[in-house]
Parts: sequence; C-alpha cells; structure tokens
Amino acid sequence: MSNGTQMTDKSDKQRDIKSFVKKIKDLPTLPQYMLKASKIVNNPQSSAKDLAKVISEDQVLAARLLRLVNSSFYGFPQKVTTITSAIVLLGFEAIRNLLLTTSIMDIFSKNIRTKENAEELWNHVLCCGVVSKVIGEKINYQDTEELFVAGLLHDIGKTLELVTFPEKYREINEISKHRNVYIKQIEEEIFGIGHDSLGKLLATYWKLPKSLQDAMEYHHNLEGEFENSKLVYVVHVADTITKIIEIIFGYDTVVPEINKTAWENLGLDIEDLQAIIGRSISVYSEMKKTEHEIY
Repeated sequence: MSNGTQMTDKSDKQRDIKSFVKKIKDLPTLPQYMLKASKIVNNPQSSAKDLAKVISEDQVLAARLLRLVNSSFYGFPQKVTTITSAIVLLGFEAIRNLLLTTSIMDIFSKNIRTKENAEELWNHVLCCGVVSKVIGEKINYQDTEELFVAGLLHDIGKTLELVTFPEKYREINEISKHRNVYIKQIEEEIFGIGHDSLGKLLATYWKLPKSLQDAMEYHHNLEGEFENSKLVYVVHVADTITKIIEIIFGYDTVVPEINKTAWENLGLDIEDLQAIIGRSISVYSEMKKTEHEIY
C-alpha cells in the first residue's frame, strides 16, 4: 500500500470517527422520566410509591412496563396490576434498568432506516440478554435483571454504526461472514474503531451506570482493567453462547471461543452449557411471541 493510500485510509477513518461523535451529540438526551427515576433510585429515602408516581405520569410507559413484568419472561404466578407492585417485586435497580433500556431503544428506533439489519441485531442482543439472565440464575448472581439489561445493551455501539453508516454496517456484516472473522476486526479495518469503543463513548455521554459501561467496553477485551468483572464475564460468555445458538439455527457461521478465564471464573461446565442453551432458547422463544407488545 502506497503512502498516499495509507494517508487517505487514515483520513477516512478519522472522518468516520468524527461522524460517530457528531451522531452521539445529535441523538436526543435520555427522557425526563429516566432522569427523575435515577434520582429516586439513588436516594435511599425514596419509596416505591415515589418511583411509581414518576412512571405513572407516562401512561404508555407504565403500560409497557406492566406488560413486560407480566410476560412469560418473569413468570410470576399472579398478574401484577400496579406499578408499585412491579417495583416491590423487581426492586428499584431492576425497574430503573428496564426504563433505561426502553428509553434507549426508543431513541434508536426513531433513527434506524434499515429494518432488516436492525431486526438481526435486535434478535442477537435480545437473545444475549436472555442468556445473561439464565447464566445469572445458574451462578446465583445477586441481580439477574442487571445482567439482562447488560446483555441487551452490550452491542449498543453496533446500533450507533447502523444509524450513522447503514451501508457500511451492512458491508461489515457481509465481509465478516465471507471471511469468517469477528465483526470487531472488520469494524476496526473500515472505521478505525470497534463497536465496543463506540458503546463506551455513547454510554459515557449518556452517563449510564458504570456496570453497563464495562459490559459495552470490555465484553471482547477481557485483558483490560474493569471494575465489574463478574458482570463482564457473564456478558462475554452469554454473547458467545448466543453466537452458538445462532449457528445452531443457521444465522451465523463464525465459530466463537469462550474466554477460559471468564468460563472458569463463573464455575461453569459442559453440562451447564447444555442446560443454559436449552433454557435460553425456551425463554427467548417465549419473549419473541410477545415482544411487539413490550418493546
């Protein structure tokens, strides 16, 4: 490659990165209900009624939240009829994370132009969220809802690519499948930056919880230094298992590798893997039946 070509390639990547930064700044800020809810969750003096009041101010949001809580994903034996009851059952942090997921998805859904790629990405992150939660249940993780949201949002950098450069995003996916290599490698070749780093930029701009920032930034780079190691390990393993599930159903061809450190840290074995895959497919299938009513 000549010096001129190298300089052009470098300038193209720099221009793309600037476009990503501009797109982040152009995206709407998180809605007021999210900011109010975060303040309430962070205040130890707050009650479930305080949080319920904020959510109930938006009837559409309240209805969506109740549909989700009453979905087969949670499987509560009795129907949850009030926002206050939902908060008591799931806890402040879980409700805050679900609100966060809803608000972020709403922002991006209004900016996505290519529905086919968006659906493929959505199916991947939804499955990853489910697998993360299933792993959490298997290892007795304290907050499995946090894992669900972390899995759901771990690839938010890809969504940013999709809304900023839809044609390049499609090209990256096609090259990845053709060359049988990870998408992150192609992203760095074309954009000069991977979706993990883009996710970190976006998460920082929106001031998302540090645990979610770590999931976005480190799920492909377990050699880095991060605070929430258990959560990052779960999301990495869940992402890999999701790819295995996608291969089983013919949606992917790139055979993934589970990081040995992450796998051993979680204390999982082959029998656990089989059980996690089976349970995840079952839960994911149930969620797909009602997702249009929830998200």
